[in-house]
Amino acid sequence: MLAALKSVRGYAPINKYYEGVAEKNKEELDTWFYTQTASLNRKVSAEAVSLESTKSEVTDIRHTLQSLEIELQALLSTVESLKGNLGESQGRYGSMLAGYQRQVSALEEQLSGLRAGLNSKKEQYNTLLDIKTRLELEIAEYRRLMDTERIQ
Repeated sequence: MLAALKSVRGYAPINKYYEGVAEKNKEELDTWFYTQTASLNRKVSAEAVSLESTKSEVTDIRHTLQSLEIELQALLSTVESLKGNLGESQGRYGSMLAGYQRQVSALEEQLSGLRAGLNSKKEQYNTLLDIKTRLELEIAEYRRLMDTERIQ
């Protein structure tokens, strides 16, 4: 038994050496673990900030999209209203234009009738003027003849 204890005692420096190596490895592993954990925690914090920023941007974009959709609907409604007004105006002015065209046609007919009447009156006037001229000539001839008879 003593020999077994002596042999175990010979292993004591080796055990101490390996215990030291194991302790050193544990400390290095703990340091590496804490370093990696701290690095990952920093990355997680940075990503959380980035995520919050992105969420905020998405929310802002959604609000902008909603505002633009509301504005689009308002503009579409305005366009439809203006189309209706345009149709009404075209109908109203179309009927007004048709009325004006009827008036112009009636006035053109009146003008044509007046021109025809004027031409007829002009012909009558020229005929009467011609008759008057002939009568004046004839009267002048009779006066000359009567004057020549009186002189004889």
